[in-house]
Amino acid sequence: MCENDYYRQHSGDDGKPEFVWLEMGLFSGSNEEAIPSHAIVQRIEIQQDGSYRVHVQITYGESFETYGRTPDPANTFKWSVVATVIRDGSRFAVDDVLYLNEESKRIESRLSQFLSVRCEKGRWVSNKGN
Repeated sequence: MCENDYYRQHSGDDGKPEFVWLEMGLFSGSNEEAIPSHAIVQRIEIQQDGSYRVHVQITYGESFETYGRTPDPANTFKWSVVATVIRDGSRFAVDDVLYLNEESKRIESRLSQFLSVRCEKGRWVSNKGN
């Protein structure tokens, strides 16, 4: 139903839907970043509230399975994310993922921002401001 609402609102558009979260992965990002090939924990920082920030370097590298051809090493790239991890009883849970600007290492966006839009009664609505 929400897809119908989107297409009704964007009937003249020519591209794919602009659902930002459509291409976002938990520890990845958009486009090719949605299919990382390696992840390395770089460091873990305990926060004052008892949560942890887990700094992860992620790598995308083509494989034969990706495109059905010999991988091109020039199409390998890396980026960093920070997972905010909290205790959930006797377990740990990912509370949010912070996507960093690769040049400044500042927080560029959060997974929770992308998930603030949801389908409700057949229409796209945002949790922002609620």
